[in-house]
Amino acid sequence: MSVPHIFLFVKPQVKNIMTAEKNGKVYFSNIAGIQVRYRIRGEGPPLFFVHGLLGNIEQEDLMAGGKARLAEKYTVIHYDGRGRGQTEPGSFDTKHYTWEGLAEDLWALMRHVGVDRARFVGGSQGAAVVLAIAVRHPESVEAIVLHNPPEVRQLEQKYIRGMLDYADYIEENGMDVVTDLILSLPPNDRLRVTHPELIAAYDSIMRAQDARVVAAATRGTVCSEPMTRAQLQKIAAPALVISSEGDGLHPTELARFLLESIPKAEGLLGDSLTYFSENPDMVPKRIMDFLAKVDGTKWEL
Repeated sequence: MSVPHIFLFVKPQVKNIMTAEKNGKVYFSNIAGIQVRYRIRGEGPPLFFVHGLLGNIEQEDLMAGGKARLAEKYTVIHYDGRGRGQTEPGSFDTKHYTWEGLAEDLWALMRHVGVDRARFVGGSQGAAVVLAIAVRHPESVEAIVLHNPPEVRQLEQKYIRGMLDYADYIEENGMDVVTDLILSLPPNDRLRVTHPELIAAYDSIMRAQDARVVAAATRGTVCSEPMTRAQLQKIAAPALVISSEGDGLHPTELARFLLESIPKAEGLLGDSLTYFSENPDMVPKRIMDFLAKVDGTKWEL
């Protein structure tokens, strides 16, 4: 279910974009038929951050921690996905919110800013979008980081029906009810005690989401084309897979499947749901070490 995009690629104009926007200023451009908000920071090879289902630029900044250092060595591009943050939804049609549809939005953004090949860091839904880019546009991928990837294989019909019912629940009840539910579940219930300011900020971001978009994106997670081992085995780029035990939405079983299937994959698996929140420096350091092997990047202590 790919979504075609038509765009005009003019090299001199792209060069201006890549140099003028590295000051971190946020810009809006018509990409894939919708107004997309994006931001470019730093110097060096291009690296895209792809947020999760309930994310946006602010949420990525909030959760960045040591990952913010990547802008010291890379040109880091953050953006609001379709219907999230300040990017227009265009429509609430499920096909635009599948892995494939969202990957084509990212592909169009890449071309708009003049990037032919990049590194990608994707979290949750963003990890599935990055995988879709790697499968559909392998020539454009230098390396991928998949943080808490969701299930991308064939799903059971019972699970699909449950998620579609949950999407209906979101539309009917709105984001206040959904936010209260999500933030009461692990590890958020624990983070509410240990990191109250973080949860308060995330609470605000989630309540500002459009319930129609969140419902469409929830349906998209179970209406996406399943990824097969054969497809994943064709990914030539190095991959880092990060996952935690006990996370039902991002199963470590799937992480292990990715590690077995992607030829140049390596992993970082936490032994509990809160392991990485209790060890906040571990993930950023592992990502930096991974990119150092890929690019020969030298990080100062």
